[in-house]
Amino acid sequence: MKRNNRTKIALALVAVLAVVAVSLIAYGFYTDIKEGKGIDSGHIAKAALVFASIVISIVKISNGTKGQKRSPELYREQYGFIIGKGFTDDKKRESTFFRALDMYNDDNYRSALKLLKKLRESTYQWNERCAIDFFIALCYQDMGAFAQAAESYEAVLASTENSTAASNLGLCYQRMGESEKAKRAYETAMRADPANAYPPNNLAQLLIRSGEYEAALEYAKKAVELKDNMYQAHNAMAICFAMLGMRDEYKAALSRAAANGSDRRAIEEYVKNLGADVE
Repeated sequence: MKRNNRTKIALALVAVLAVVAVSLIAYGFYTDIKEGKGIDSGHIAKAALVFASIVISIVKISNGTKGQKRSPELYREQYGFIIGKGFTDDKKRESTFFRALDMYNDDNYRSALKLLKKLRESTYQWNERCAIDFFIALCYQDMGAFAQAAESYEAVLASTENSTAASNLGLCYQRMGESEKAKRAYETAMRADPANAYPPNNLAQLLIRSGEYEAALEYAKKAVELKDNMYQAHNAMAICFAMLGMRDEYKAALSRAAANGSDRRAIEEYVKNLGADVE
């Protein structure tokens, strides 16, 4: 087969995989928000890593070169908020850590956990232990083992005030039915990084589930102020306005949510099921 034909086929396969990956990620985010589970900030980074890997694959195929799956530089860029400058003084340990991250991003959570736990036994620098604990928590979280994930996120937060870890901790407590602990975790996340739009959005989603619409509205507004195209926060605002009987504001928020990628009918059906009178 000619090289050009092989390249075209490879690019076509990458394009198909990209569509599938994007669809799965988008569906996962939509399902979580529809069920009021909030947004996992760690998964945002994972999604960004998927997109970056796809772009790199296309470039390498187009150039006719065969490269590594993911580079340490790519990981440091996407997960810099927790890795920082860790694992820079020992190439063997760095290689082991990033191999575990490969496993995590390939959804091979058990193998990643085994490698991370082994690495943790010989890790004494606090920043590296935080990074290891964070990915141990992500593995458990993606496996649905929320109690174990929460324990590891708590270990991270015992050493550093990390907004992403605190926000994800809130999601874990929320899944465990620990609403008050979830609220405190989201508040910690907001203090750690006031510019992070995800904690106030997640708190708004939690408050909606408990029927605290006025409080939820304030947090949803805060999230939109920080990230004006966050459709999940616009969804929350629309729901709150509907449940508070503010019809004009509901319609405006509904239009903004739809303009930013939300399913208008899904929101209308949701508020209808809640008993809102918006006709």
